[in-house]
Amino acid sequence: MGDAKAQCVTELSAAGPGDAAEVPIPSRADRIDYMADLIDELRHMAEHEGLVTLASVLALARTEAEQQAGRDRPR
Repeated sequence: MGDAKAQCVTELSAAGPGDAAEVPIPSRADRIDYMADLIDELRHMAEHEGLVTLASVLALARTEAEQQAGRDRPR
């Protein structure tokens, strides 16, 4: 699980009714980083199923999300 994904899941699962003020809201970059991780998981699934075009589109979407989040890491 990616760092951003783990952080978002932990923060969301820690919140209960009325706890919204106590849980820090992830930054925009963290939320976009989380989306990039999700997109990458979908890309792996598409590759596994032989969906070459879909995998390529998802790779492009992941790259765009990473650039928007301010990171540029190799996969």
